[in-house]
Amino acid sequence: MLEQSKLNNPVYFTKETKDERGRDKLINKTVNIGSITFGMPMHIAIHRNPATTDIMVVYDNLPQPNGYIYDKDGNPVRRVVSKNNKDDKIFKYWYGTAEVDGYKTPYLIQNKPPHTADLSTDLSHFELPPVLKGFGYDRTFSYDDKLIALIGDRPATFTDKYKRPLNFISLLNKQLYFPVALDKIATKFSQVAKQKVPFPAVVIINPEGRPIKYATIDLEPGYSDEDKQLADSFDAYYREDTPRGGKHYLVRTSDDSDAFKYRLTPKIEAQTRAQITFYGINGEFLNDDPEISDFSEYEAVGTNDSVVINPHVPEGVDETIDQCRDLIAKMGTTGARQAKRVYLTDTDLSHADFMALLCLYRTDIKPLEEYIPKDMLPWVLAGYASTIIPGRVKHNTMRNGVPYLVYLATKIIYHKGVMLYNA
Repeated sequence: MLEQSKLNNPVYFTKETKDERGRDKLINKTVNIGSITFGMPMHIAIHRNPATTDIMVVYDNLPQPNGYIYDKDGNPVRRVVSKNNKDDKIFKYWYGTAEVDGYKTPYLIQNKPPHTADLSTDLSHFELPPVLKGFGYDRTFSYDDKLIALIGDRPATFTDKYKRPLNFISLLNKQLYFPVALDKIATKFSQVAKQKVPFPAVVIINPEGRPIKYATIDLEPGYSDEDKQLADSFDAYYREDTPRGGKHYLVRTSDDSDAFKYRLTPKIEAQTRAQITFYGINGEFLNDDPEISDFSEYEAVGTNDSVVINPHVPEGVDETIDQCRDLIAKMGTTGARQAKRVYLTDTDLSHADFMALLCLYRTDIKPLEEYIPKDMLPWVLAGYASTIIPGRVKHNTMRNGVPYLVYLATKIIYHKGVMLYNA
C-alpha cells in the first residue's frame, strides 16, 4: 500500500511480510514520488460509521449507484446509492494501482498523481490505508485492577502489533492510527487500561527524572524449565502471559538497577528503562509488597562504556565548534540536511536523535576529526548537533554525569555507530 495522509506530506510504502524466523514484519518507508508509476487515479470518499464495521467507498467518477459497501476484511457486500449518513466520518483520497520497484500495489494519496501507466484497479476488494486500519490484534485487552492501581500514574498509550506506540487521543476520537513518540504522550496507564480495543498498553514504568522503582522480567518464548525457575524465583508484584508464548513479571527494584536492561540468560531479560508492553493475558497479581530484586550479578546492557567521558566542558570547545562550522560550510558536506530529514520519518525521537547525530558525525565531523582534541570530540559533535536537530527537554538531562547529547555523541564516536541503539 502507498499512503499519503495529508496534502504535500511524504508518501509511505507499507507492506506486511514475514522475517527469516516466520514472524510478522512491517516494512514502512518513504518513497520518492518520482519513482512511482501511477495507474488512472479515481477520486473516492471512504465513509466510516460507528454503527457498523462495514465501510462505504464512494467512487466519484462512477454513475449512481456508486457506493460500494465492503466488510472489515475488504470483501464486497453490496452496491448502493451513495449518501452521507448521520455520524459518517469521511476520508477523501485519490485511489488506484501503482508500481514501485517492480511491485504493484494500491495507492491512497492526497495529491493528485499523474497517470503514467495502464494499470487497472480491482473494485471487488478494498483495503483501508494503514492510518485508518491500524495493525491491531484479533482480541481486546483488559488488566488487573491491582496492576492499574500500582502503575496507573505511569505514562502510557496503545501499541500496535509491530510495537509502534499510537497517538491515544486520535485513536479514540477519530479512529486514526498515527504512530507517535512516547515522550509526546500525556496519558497514563490508568486511562489506557479502561479502553477495550485491539491494542495492548505500552508503559514507561520508570520515566526519566524519577527514581527507579520497577523492572520487568521478560521470559521470552522458547524458554527452558531452568529459565522459568529463575524467572519464578524473583519476588513479583504481577505475572502475565504474552501473545507469542512468553511471560512478563513486574518486580520491585531500586536505583542500583539503573541500566537500560540486564541479560540474565539467552531467554530472560530484566528491563528498567525500556518501554514495556502489558497484555493482561492470564494476568495475576501475586504480592502487594515484594522484596527488592537485585540484578547486579547479571550483564548490564547499554551501560558498559569502553571510553570514560570527560565530565567537564573542555576549554575552547565553543571556538572549535565555530571553526568546524566554517570548514563544513566551505566543504559543502550534507550532514545537516541528512540529519533534519531523519525527523520527517522517524516517530521515535530518541532513535531519531541517535541517527541524526550519526549522520552529522560521519558526514560533517569525521573529516575534521584529526584536528579536534580527543577529549573534546564528543562535546564538539553534541554542540554542533544542538544547533541543527530539534531541541527536546531530554537534551537537558544528564547521563553518566554529562549532558545527554554528549553521552550519545560518545557512544557514536567511540563505538563507530555500530552498537545496538539503546539510548
